[in-house]
Amino acid sequence: GSLDQAMGVKRDAAGVVDAISAEDIGKFPDTNLAESLQRITGISIERRDGEGAQVTARGFGPQYNMVTLNGRQMPGADAYGAPGQVAIGGVDGGTRAFNFAQLAAEAINGIEVYKTSQAQVPSGGIGATINILTARPFDNEGVVASAGVKAVSDRSQPFDNDVTPELSGIFSYTNPDKTFGVGLSASQQKRKGGSVQATGNGWNIQPWTGTMPGNPNVVNAPAIGELYGRPNDLRYAFSEFERERINGQAVLQFAPTDSLTFTLDYTYSTNEIREDRGEQAMWLQNAQYTDVEFDTSGAVATPIYIREIAGTKDFGLEQQRTMQKYKLGSLGFNAVWNVNDDFRLTFDAHNSKNESRPNDPLTGGGSIFSSIAGTNNCTTGPHCGGSYV
Repeated sequence: GSLDQAMGVKRDAAGVVDAISAEDIGKFPDTNLAESLQRITGISIERRDGEGAQVTARGFGPQYNMVTLNGRQMPGADAYGAPGQVAIGGVDGGTRAFNFAQLAAEAINGIEVYKTSQAQVPSGGIGATINILTARPFDNEGVVASAGVKAVSDRSQPFDNDVTPELSGIFSYTNPDKTFGVGLSASQQKRKGGSVQATGNGWNIQPWTGTMPGNPNVVNAPAIGELYGRPNDLRYAFSEFERERINGQAVLQFAPTDSLTFTLDYTYSTNEIREDRGEQAMWLQNAQYTDVEFDTSGAVATPIYIREIAGTKDFGLEQQRTMQKYKLGSLGFNAVWNVNDDFRLTFDAHNSKNESRPNDPLTGGGSIFSSIAGTNNCTTGPHCGGSYV
């Protein structure tokens, strides 16, 4: 069973290794590999639009982990351009972290997580080295085929048709002598979703002197000299997104002798995302506070309630459509020669390319953006009661 396979990997390894098999992956409704990996001890995931994207191992973020596909290092490319977002594990869209949302879970034979260095594992992962194992024809005998049809209902958005399909298929053939095998797999997944957010954006951090502008009534004030924060502006955002992921893999294996095996494989993946986002922003005056209540449980005291009678300083309305396409291609050749029971030679070569680029068919860019901004000069009237957080 799957537990026996995982224990076998741990028992045979020289270091600290965890593993999850295809059987384990198939038991749960995981949409991609990141969500499968979170079931391993010491692994946590970061989500994007409600779906697992990248992993943290032993407290080290995505940029500190090495990801390999069948032992080959996978390049990272993630320039996600949604408003207010940058690449996970990167700065302003640059990252060396691998985006697991590019790979569906259906065609994966297993995942190995190496938490300590080993001679046969590529170096470079401070947190862990994660090796993704794809299906091989020689793993089975004869003809093996399967097909899967699923539907996902996402209630986070108001589309009329919130049910989207997920299709997958796997075919494998090995001749009776097990000298030749071919394997094919493909999957297509669509999803629609959305989110509603209310956030504070940007904070003024400074030592507490005993008062604030306007001499407000303060509840649970920090001690003199302790740091406290004031929000710059408030933002309310609503977004709707559509995502389509297509995966495919082809594998050929040839074993002219019992001790010699050749493997040629190609892995292909595309992930297209479109997001429509509307946002309203209101900047505070930071001038005439009347009531403030702090939460002092953290290193920096932050207000859980703040009232400013002067009204907002400025306001802005934004509408943005962001389109992004991720494309991964990996071609590899592997030869294994078992010279004897104690000595084996392995040759492996591969060419892998990962792209993340804008995908707007009209402008060739990544975003269509419109913005309206103004100044609030309101002094009297029913809408001049102030701002609340």
